[in-house]
Amino acid sequence: MHLPLTDSSTTHSSIPWGWVSDRFGRRPALLCGIFGTSTAILCFGFSQNYAWAMAARASAGLLSGTYLPTYLPSVHRCCR
Repeated sequence: MHLPLTDSSTTHSSIPWGWVSDRFGRRPALLCGIFGTSTAILCFGFSQNYAWAMAARASAGLLSGTYLPTYLPSVHRCCR
């Protein structure tokens, strides 16, 4: 149950994270995503019940949506 929740959260947050990356830059977007995702995974590790664990996984998915729209322009620019 938690894997489809994380994947759908990542899918739905990729476009807004792309806008954040374009507006504020790649580095702040990546740092926010990395620290947010690690905090959410830490909360998942310390979760006491199922609802808390699902909320932590959903927030990890929302915050990990930053990787794809910020990395692809960098990779595309390097591999031309």
